Amino acid sequence: MLATLIRRALSQSRSNEVELGMPTAIPELFIFHTTEDRHIVNQLQQSGICLILQGSKEVKVGNQRYQYQAGEFVCYTVDLPIITQYQANNGDYLDIRLFFDLPLMREIIDELHRQNFKFSPASKHKLVSTVSPELIRAFEWLMTLTERKQDIPVMLPIAKKAIYYYLLTGEQGGTLREIALQYGNGQRIAKAVEWLKNHYSEPFDPAWLAMEIGMSTSGFYAQFRQMTGISPLQYQKNLRLTQANSLIKSGSKNISEAAFAVGYDSLSQFSREYKRYFGHTARQDL
Repeated sequence: MLATLIRRALSQSRSNEVELGMPTAIPELFIFHTTEDRHIVNQLQQSGICLILQGSKEVKVGNQRYQYQAGEFVCYTVDLPIITQYQANNGDYLDIRLFFDLPLMREIIDELHRQNFKFSPASKHKLVSTVSPELIRAFEWLMTLTERKQDIPVMLPIAKKAIYYYLLTGEQGGTLREIALQYGNGQRIAKAVEWLKNHYSEPFDPAWLAMEIGMSTSGFYAQFRQMTGISPLQYQKNLRLTQANSLIKSGSKNISEAAFAVGYDSLSQFSREYKRYFGHTARQDL
């Protein structure tokens, strides 16, 4: 079922020297491709869907790990700092990622409400799903637009609507509906995540942030962990380490400069947490 989608994605990735995150003619669509196993790939995963076409991967979010393979997908409901290991089975790892357009998704939800559609129950435990034939065909249509750029202005919203329709009417539809509508606590946690992304290098009091978004401290902790899998303080720490890792690997800062730039006051604490998070020292990355 995936053969046509694989062929289209590989034809683009092999014509481009960039492996892993390769942009396409569609701003929200990226192709991730590697011909070898890759360990400890650190990134900030944007809210969207990741569909594996070849190979398999393991994703670590905080202390939680989960695996998925070709023919399976994950929907990330908020931006998350993650660590990924890619396994290139039979010579290739390949996935495609579409970042969510929430206003467009809400249009589909409104139409489904008018039809009295019954969404599946929202679940924070169902992370990995098997892709349906209908969703595969919708992604094939989306991929054809990357080769027919003149069609994108008119056809892209229609192609994305088809993908969102099959996601929302599938087993993760209830969870996606909550995120897209961002009502109640979901909206408040989304605001907290956005604040942390913009102020990750600053010290903050979780009780203050809870008050700012209109929640009790205990409720904030519980809802934040439910949506992200980690606590607010751990989320901030992971963001800091993610950014420090990028600064060190790029060569733009040395270890101490990177530590202080992302908000650490203690180099020894930074070194301990860096090694605990990535499994190796900052000096090895340098």
